[in-house]
Amino acid sequence: MNADPEVREHLGAPLTRERSDASVAAMTAAFDERGFGWWAIESRENGAFVGRAGLDVVDASMPFTGVDVGWRLARSAWGRSERAGGPLRSCVLYRISGAVAVGTIAP
Repeated sequence: MNADPEVREHLGAPLTRERSDASVAAMTAAFDERGFGWWAIESRENGAFVGRAGLDVVDASMPFTGVDVGWRLARSAWGRSERAGGPLRSCVLYRISGAVAVGTIAP
């Protein structure tokens, strides 16, 4: 997914396998430290990885602070994004009760 130029259109250049693996390791460490972060999304039909969804701290370059609600889907899951809604809703309600959550999407 991170090597796909279309998936990464608004996110920067595609990642090599090594950079993608390092990114996942950093997300895992951040999850362990903060108690919230990213979850893998799997296909209900076959268990294949189709994306990620979860929470992250808003990037310091943004003009506001808070928790970002985000997701990224592999092209195989495009047009079926409602599947991310279940894990995402559960994550928001369970992890940040009472806090402000911000969702951003690219145009």
